[in-house]
Amino acid sequence: VMENRTVMKNKDNMIEENSVNMNNNNENSVTNTNSTNTNTNPTNTNTNPTNSTNTTANTTNYIEERIEYKIYSHISEQLDISNFVPRNYYELRNYCYYGYSNALLRPKFWKLLLGYLPKNKFKTEYHLKERRKLYHFYYEKANAVLMDNPGIDDAINKDVDRVCILPVTVGVHDGSIAQKCSFLDSCADRMHRNALKRILLTFKVTNSSVGYTQGMHMVLIPIYYVFSTSKDIDDVRYAEEDAFFCFFNLMSEIGEHFISEYDYDCTVGIRKKMDSVLELVRRYDAELYAVMERKKISETMFHLRWVSLLLCSEFEIEQVLVLWDKLFADSYRFEMVIYCCAAIIVLMKNAIVESGFDECMGVLQATKKDDVLTVFALADKMRREYNGDQ
Repeated sequence: VMENRTVMKNKDNMIEENSVNMNNNNENSVTNTNSTNTNTNPTNTNTNPTNSTNTTANTTNYIEERIEYKIYSHISEQLDISNFVPRNYYELRNYCYYGYSNALLRPKFWKLLLGYLPKNKFKTEYHLKERRKLYHFYYEKANAVLMDNPGIDDAINKDVDRVCILPVTVGVHDGSIAQKCSFLDSCADRMHRNALKRILLTFKVTNSSVGYTQGMHMVLIPIYYVFSTSKDIDDVRYAEEDAFFCFFNLMSEIGEHFISEYDYDCTVGIRKKMDSVLELVRRYDAELYAVMERKKISETMFHLRWVSLLLCSEFEIEQVLVLWDKLFADSYRFEMVIYCCAAIIVLMKNAIVESGFDECMGVLQATKKDDVLTVFALADKMRREYNGDQ
């Protein structure tokens, strides 16, 4: 972060120098124009609309970069544990929810928003040291259980081995075509996949009441991805340890999504949230809901994956990160997931109305949906309307 601040300061100085030069050039241009006009017909003005437009654009860009730098500095000072500026949790949360997204600061944002960092900023270093040590204690315990019960990680291994979040097509030695993940398979020793397996095994053993259910690996991957691809060396070095505790805290909030006993209970768990999605659609667009009822679409569980996995399978990974910035920052936690699911359905209205049942299900279950910011904007609008906040 400190390196980034230095770079931004240098960049800021360069911008200011360019701005001064730009102003000097403009002054010279005005002087030359006036001088020329004294010797020519007054109707022949030496004005160039293109230059004026470029000057305005340059000034606008300069202002935007200055604002962006000031916001970045303000936030990074609060997140930097070596800086004495205290953290304002609510201010940082609002920045995230209302659109501030920065890949450099995201690892620290997520650790804060997922409750991994202590409330007292100045105890962070000690807290992280103890937590990372504790993870290894948990893993050794889980590994001992695995030695006594071979096969308890079979489901984990199967899910992690076949997942691919950034697919690339590669040729193999026999001339055939294969698909790999440019992130998970980027290391020859399968470092990333093995780290995911250790985290999930440790979680399963230390949380026997919840255990491991298919789909949990998809919730873990974005968290681990953010930490292991960070520009901060400590984020990368302790990606596995930090991802475990962030995943643990997240599962403590959404763990009911993976408890099978709740699947058909309309009063709690995943089924209640799925019903809430359809109710939002009915309130927002009664015509669309009527079509879904007539075609029996509302009787299916097409949005089970959406709700249970926080929509992480419905968008490209980079869009998922932007969405999760906002979801983690929401003061009502994951209420916005319900509104986002309803927004996706509303945005697919034309396809749902014009297609038959099979085509509709294909569209709804397809991954890589509309732009995530479009979805979130509609979801936020829906919630504000229903809460009477215009």
